[in-house]
Amino acid sequence: MITSGFETGQNSRGPIIRTAVAADANSLVVLGARLAENDPFLVVTGFDPVTGAALIRSAVVDGAETGSSEIFVAELDNELAGFAICRRHPPPERNTILQLDLGVDDRYRRRGFGSALVLHIIDWARNSDIHRIQLAVVAENGAALSLYEKHGFVTEGTLRRGFRLGSNFHDVHVMARLLK
Repeated sequence: MITSGFETGQNSRGPIIRTAVAADANSLVVLGARLAENDPFLVVTGFDPVTGAALIRSAVVDGAETGSSEIFVAELDNELAGFAICRRHPPPERNTILQLDLGVDDRYRRRGFGSALVLHIIDWARNSDIHRIQLAVVAENGAALSLYEKHGFVTEGTLRRGFRLGSNFHDVHVMARLLK
């Protein structure tokens, strides 16, 4: 299990970033539901908290066993504050490409938790034979765009009206960072 600590300031404590384990499934369901409720523009694919802890537990275990995915969590005082889902594309042609989905509970935003997750993933990806990390961000999500740009991600294109929320459509930026 990879873990790292991250300080957000001289007098504040930052999260512990670690690999998710099966025992995190219930907490991931709660966190996912909170994120969906508080952040309508969160685009998380391949992970549906509504399906329940059993499916999440299976995703954590199966992804780690097959090497197809990894879920990292940001934790503070034994509470999950955020997560990052890292999925490799199918081998052999594209398995050095990582699809990233990330979410931080609004109670922990602007405190360095998102940066801690992104930095951890970049480090992990470099050591995991990944050459490209890519993600999707709703164009109106300025905080997420700033976070990723701060860490070297660039917008490669825009999916016009690529996300539907209720009856409204929103543009989605495709962003990536090359590691090699």
